[in-house]
Amino acid sequence: RHEVTPNNCDELRISLSFNYALADDWDSGRVVVRARLEASALVFEVEDTGMGISAHDEKMIFEPFRQAKTSGFKRNEGSGLGLAISKRLARLMSGDLKYAKSITGGSLFQFRMPMVEAERVGQEVVDESKTATEVSGVARSGKRILVVEDNQLNADIISHFLRDYGFEFEVVDDGRKAINAYEDGKYDLILMDIMLPEVNGYEATEAILKKKADKVALPIVGVTAKVFRDDRQRCLDSGMVEVIHKPVDFDLLRSTLDRFLFSSESREGMEAYLFESNPNVSNAPMKKCGVVELRILSEYLDRMGAESGKKAVIDKYLISVSGMLNELQESADREDHSEFERLAHSIKGSAGLVGAWDLQDMAKGAEMAASASGDSFRPGHWVTLVRESFKLVERKIYSFSPSDFDVS
Repeated sequence: RHEVTPNNCDELRISLSFNYALADDWDSGRVVVRARLEASALVFEVEDTGMGISAHDEKMIFEPFRQAKTSGFKRNEGSGLGLAISKRLARLMSGDLKYAKSITGGSLFQFRMPMVEAERVGQEVVDESKTATEVSGVARSGKRILVVEDNQLNADIISHFLRDYGFEFEVVDDGRKAINAYEDGKYDLILMDIMLPEVNGYEATEAILKKKADKVALPIVGVTAKVFRDDRQRCLDSGMVEVIHKPVDFDLLRSTLDRFLFSSESREGMEAYLFESNPNVSNAPMKKCGVVELRILSEYLDRMGAESGKKAVIDKYLISVSGMLNELQESADREDHSEFERLAHSIKGSAGLVGAWDLQDMAKGAEMAASASGDSFRPGHWVTLVRESFKLVERKIYSFSPSDFDVS
């Protein structure tokens, strides 16, 4: 909220502009920033002379992790969160952020914020305090999160999301390290994987909650590729307040963080919300099939490819899964069924990141077979099946042309 009294800034009008040209001369243009008063609103505009945004892309540019295609450019950086967060902040201040086609052919973004008369501000301070907290929570939360995840690919994508969303965080890769890292008051929330080496997520959650000396609740959120209702119930029974399924739905993760860190909603209300709104919470697995779903792969590359380039992200993904397959073979050779189950679970989660549904199903079969550990369990047979499925994924990914997902 902004305070304004009559006539104290009637003539407010600011206009800034600058030209730009990059050293390699692949792009140049002009950006104009304007600010002005219109009746009872403060209006900011940012206009450029770029390529603009297509009518198709206009519908999704304010959605999280979505970006307009820029095929005429050499790079398309960022994770697609900037406009989504900006629009949310604008609405929290009773304003709005909109896009309009510029007369230059580029883009024009307009932020309009209503003004509040001075005599009303004092009456609204208490009512607005929660909104101010939520705004600061989205932009610079000051909240600290512990991420417990042994799969490096999953750890990377969650870290990328938390960094963009403004949280401080630390990552550990097993349950024992999570217990050792925990101190009262050090973390505001824990994201806990379930299938972990040494100490699993259930055990780590119970141990951490026993260590708590204060009376303040510590939200521990399970993050798992297990999708059955009884798996979710086991998480809740261990003391977790919520369960998010892999591959992570980042809209749900964002909503969960906001609710537990910036809201007073009860655990019961949150659980009701999750059961009603999360389609993954059921007694039946999701029905998906195919070697690689290009849309999911493209979204993964968009989220992870801003700093190192999407080709490097692909290489890292394939090398990581190949390494897990080698470990799976070693656990089969040792007849270590528990480790075999954990690794198959990890491969299953990694497959979901890129929409490799057939590989995900094969890894899930290996996980379930290892869990049963009957006389008929043949780990070497399952390694062969999972490895052959991975080869198909590798071949499919390399069959895509750069234009399919704009690999830099």
